[in-house]
Amino acid sequence: NRDFSLEEFDKTFASMGEIYNLFLGGGEPFLRPDLAEIILAAVDRNQVANVYTPTNGQHTERTLAVLEKTLSAAPRLRFHLNLSVDHVDPDEYDRIRGRTGAWRRMLRTAEAIEPLRARFPNLIVHTLTTVMRQNQDRILEIHEELKRIFRPDGASYNYCRGNPLDPEQTEVDP
Repeated sequence: NRDFSLEEFDKTFASMGEIYNLFLGGGEPFLRPDLAEIILAAVDRNQVANVYTPTNGQHTERTLAVLEKTLSAAPRLRFHLNLSVDHVDPDEYDRIRGRTGAWRRMLRTAEAIEPLRARFPNLIVHTLTTVMRQNQDRILEIHEELKRIFRPDGASYNYCRGNPLDPEQTEVDP
């Protein structure tokens, strides 16, 4: 894979009209050192009103830098930050993410963005949870804990799909 350069994004945005909602996914979008510039190019060229960006919360400093730069430069943009949180038990969360300490890093990021939420009313924080075999029996408890821990402006849920490392995780009881 070869990702678009900032110039390629800008050229693409220049070829388009107004974009009301811009969804930037990943992998982890905050690993891009030019993420703020990409968003600001779309705001400038395409009058983007809303940007939706998921994060696994593992890169606190990068997340803060992008949010600060973007929200300061584009005060009318509504930045929807989607915290991917599939469990509220730290050990289960780490196991799902495949990284020891992932829960601790997610909490660190969530705590670090709180001052930005106070400063920028256009920063909208959501939780995004993938419902899978492993967490489906506790999803209502997880939902209540997400509200308590993260105080999100909204919560979204996806069913596990595609080709996960553990195919049994797609066996979700509707």
